[in-house]
Amino acid sequence: MKFVLAPNLEGYNDKNMLLSLARAIEKKGHSAKVLQSPISPNPFIHDSSRFFKKQKELHAEINKIDVLLQINRERPDWLNKNCIHLSWFQDVAPIDGYSVRSNVSEKSLEYFFRPPRERICQESAGRPLRYLFGGFSDKKQNPQLVKDIDVNLVGYFSELFSFYQDSIATDKNTYVTLLKEVVRKPKIIFSYFLNQPLQNFNKLYGTRLFSECLEIVKTDYKPLCGAVSDGNLLNMPYIKKQILNYLYVEYPRYVDRSILFEKVNNISEKYKCVVAGPNWKKAYPKSPFIFDGFVSDKEIFSKSNITIHNNSHGLGLHQRVFDAIDEGSFVLMHSSPRHPGCLENALEPNVHFGLYNADNLTDTIEYWLSNPKKRINGVIEARKIFASDHSWDKRAEQILDDLS
Repeated sequence: MKFVLAPNLEGYNDKNMLLSLARAIEKKGHSAKVLQSPISPNPFIHDSSRFFKKQKELHAEINKIDVLLQINRERPDWLNKNCIHLSWFQDVAPIDGYSVRSNVSEKSLEYFFRPPRERICQESAGRPLRYLFGGFSDKKQNPQLVKDIDVNLVGYFSELFSFYQDSIATDKNTYVTLLKEVVRKPKIIFSYFLNQPLQNFNKLYGTRLFSECLEIVKTDYKPLCGAVSDGNLLNMPYIKKQILNYLYVEYPRYVDRSILFEKVNNISEKYKCVVAGPNWKKAYPKSPFIFDGFVSDKEIFSKSNITIHNNSHGLGLHQRVFDAIDEGSFVLMHSSPRHPGCLENALEPNVHFGLYNADNLTDTIEYWLSNPKKRINGVIEARKIFASDHSWDKRAEQILDDLS
């Protein structure tokens, strides 16, 4: 079979995952090509006209293949009916979970990182949910296990930090603010009538409605618990629904990583720490241990004894975790409700990885740094388990079995 794999964004992480998956598919005797850019609009952003213009010439070529896999995309209308489409949904916001399976057919399969409104999706589509996670590359046969950096925290820091930093007054009239935005960006009107997601919430930060929605989400979320309430958003007014949809995604990210940063900051004089990723330097410009510039996650993992991982949806089988362990870095992960993507389903807590919560993270870091033999043995055993059960070869086998 001929496969084409298309990323969600023109970034390193998506392409790195797809290249690893493509190599595994090719080892099974099939051809697989990874595209540099998306070829279909993102239905959850609705700002992809440039992708149409840039990639439309590829549609005819893609219609000659057997299988198209896209990250965070439904089956496109232009796709040949004989071509099998694989959707790999990795980021699905609450509202999206209701409709993400609306464009399915006999020639479509959907994979998820986490349950997306599982009951509703099953009832509406009548199809079983399938899960597909990142994979273990095992590129480092003998990774360095004693490293220069003690602790790293890598990942995106939510843009909500600007709302808290600026202390914007929360008495702006929501609809006056929106009216000004409509004058500035008339296309917002189409988003409203088509019930499409809004894209930019910065102008709404200081409004009363934004603050009211933020209080709703605050009461629903417990920090570093690995579970986000999706809320019941379907029948809400359009603007309130859009704000809540945004906050149910961004607020947990902001709160969790604010807490983690504070913990890392508290130990930064005693241990060598590194924080890296978008928005960190903007949020904490005076922090000396934030890496300001581009560096791959794997480069940081390769130099770190401990990697702090968090995921507001409880996803432990995250590519960041596979890459950290591949590079010989010991992972710390908070506990989460059990679902197929939990790290506890693959590794033994406090043996192959460290378990922490918001209260004991500092003690957990110090424990594992002061027990290097136990930490290194944990990484070595975790690498063996991942290489056996969670390799990219296994992911390719899973897809090919589903297609057979």
